[in-house]
Amino acid sequence: MNADVLQGRWDQIRGDAKHWWGQLTDDDLDRVGGEVDRLVGVLQEKYGYTKERARQEVDRYLRQYNMQLRHMAEALPENVRQVVTQNPWLPLVGLVVLGLAIALVIRATRGQ
Repeated sequence: MNADVLQGRWDQIRGDAKHWWGQLTDDDLDRVGGEVDRLVGVLQEKYGYTKERARQEVDRYLRQYNMQLRHMAEALPENVRQVVTQNPWLPLVGLVVLGLAIALVIRATRGQ
């Protein structure tokens, strides 16, 4: 995960980061704001890490976070299959809602 992705996902990641690094406060995480260099600096302050060690910790955390995302993504098709198997009417409801949405869009564009 690169710095751009970290910043884009910061709201989702920050809770895990707080758990991962228990000494970080909400104020610390607000200061970080999704910036890798700021996170490295905060880890240096809170844990007394060298810059290199803090960077390694961030890299290790991001690798772990990416592994969790991959695992969740791989499990998703199986989870969807289970939901559809347990609720066979669900795809039909989805198609009805999609049809209604398309009808509303067509109606709105004709009315203009």
